[in-house]
Amino acid sequence: MSAEDYLKLRTYLFNHTYSASEASQLILAVISATGARVGEIIGLKWCDIDFERHQLKIQRSFDSAARKIKTTKTVSAIRTIPLVKSVTRLLGLWHENHPTTEFVFAEDEMGLPKASSINSAFHHLQRELGIIPIYSPHSLRHTVASLLVARPELDVTYVSRLLGHSNPSITQRYYLRVLPGDHQREDMVALNTIAL
Repeated sequence: MSAEDYLKLRTYLFNHTYSASEASQLILAVISATGARVGEIIGLKWCDIDFERHQLKIQRSFDSAARKIKTTKTVSAIRTIPLVKSVTRLLGLWHENHPTTEFVFAEDEMGLPKASSINSAFHHLQRELGIIPIYSPHSLRHTVASLLVARPELDVTYVSRLLGHSNPSITQRYYLRVLPGDHQREDMVALNTIAL
C-alpha cells in the first residue's frame, strides 16, 4: 500500500466516530496504529489496554477459521505496543459503550468478529475513500512495518519486537524498503549505470 493511501485511511480511521455496529472499522484503526495482526486485535481483552500509559498488550490471538482463542503466533508475539492518543481515546469511547464485555470487540451473544467481516469492511472503506479496493487488513500491518523500518532513528531490533517477529532478520527480510515508490531513485541510478 502506498504511504498516501495509508495516510488517507489512517486519517479517516483515527477521526471517525464508531457506532456499535462498526467494530470491524475500529479494529482497522487499531491495526493501522500498531501494525498488529488481525487475530491479535480481535483477541484483545479490556485488561490488555492501559489507558493511562497509552499501551496495549498482545497476549493471545483469535483464530477466525476455528472460531477460538489461541496462543500468539510465536513467543515473541507476546508484547506491549505503544498507542497513539487518538486511538486510546477511540478505545475509551468504545469501552463506555461496551463496559460489560470481557473482549474489546465482542459482539454480545454473537461472539468475536470474523476476519472476513473485517476484510469486507476494509474493502468497503477503500471504495468510500476513492482507493481501489485491493488491500487486505494485513496490508495495514505491512505498511506500518515498512514505515517503521524506513525510519533511521528506529533500530530494526525495536521494530521487530514491536511487530512480534521471532527475530530481526525476519523484519529486515520482509520490510526493508518495500513501500511502493521507494525504489524510483535506485531504478534511475541502475538504468543510468546499465545505459553507459
